[in-house]
Amino acid sequence: MNTNHQSPEQDNVTQSSSFSSDIVTPETIVEAGPTQDFYVVSLKKFWLLFVLTMGFYGVLWFYKNWAMYKQSSDDKDIWPVPRAIFYIFFTHYLCNAVDAKIQDQQKNFSWSPSMVATTFVILSILNRLVERFASKNTDWGLFDAVSMSLLFVLGYLLSQVQIAINVACNDPKGQSNSRLSEANWFWMLIGAILWLLTVIGIMYTPAPT
Repeated sequence: MNTNHQSPEQDNVTQSSSFSSDIVTPETIVEAGPTQDFYVVSLKKFWLLFVLTMGFYGVLWFYKNWAMYKQSSDDKDIWPVPRAIFYIFFTHYLCNAVDAKIQDQQKNFSWSPSMVATTFVILSILNRLVERFASKNTDWGLFDAVSMSLLFVLGYLLSQVQIAINVACNDPKGQSNSRLSEANWFWMLIGAILWLLTVIGIMYTPAPT
C-alpha cells in the first residue's frame, strides 16, 4: 500500500510554497546577496561624487562598470579604458547589458534602457558643444550656467542606470558600497574648490554689451 499519498490540502500548500519561492521581492534580493556583475554604489555616494567632481566621476563610473562586466562575463574583447573615455559610443551597450541581467533574473523592475541611454548621449554631446562655445566666449557666463545645469540632468540619467545596476546585482540600496573612502573625500575636496572658483567666475563675469 502506498503511504506517501498527500491530501489535496497538502498538495495546495506544496504548490503554493513552490510558487512563492519564484516571486522576486526586495527581501529576496537582499537575501540572495550582492553580485559583482556591475559597479554597485549607493545613490547618495553616487550623487556626492558626481556633483562634487563636476561630472568627472562619470568616467570612472563607466570604467568600473566595464571592468566588472568584463570580469563577470569573461569577454576578453571588452577594453574598459577606451569604453570609459569614449562612453557615448557604448552607453546603449551598457544599459542593454544591465537590462539583460535583470530580465535573466526575472525581477520585477521596470525602466527604459534605450530611452535613458539615448537621452544621455544626446545631452552629453550638447554639453560638450556648450562647453566648447563657452571656452571661446569667456566674456559671457551664460554658457557656463547652461553647462552646469546639464551636469545635473546627466547625473540624474546615470543615477537611473545606477538604480537598475543595483537591482541587477541584488543590492537595491547599494549598501555594499555606501561609505566614502579617503580618496573619495580628497577628490570631492578638489571638486568643491573648482565649483567655488566656477561660481565666482560666473558671478563676476560681465555680460556682453
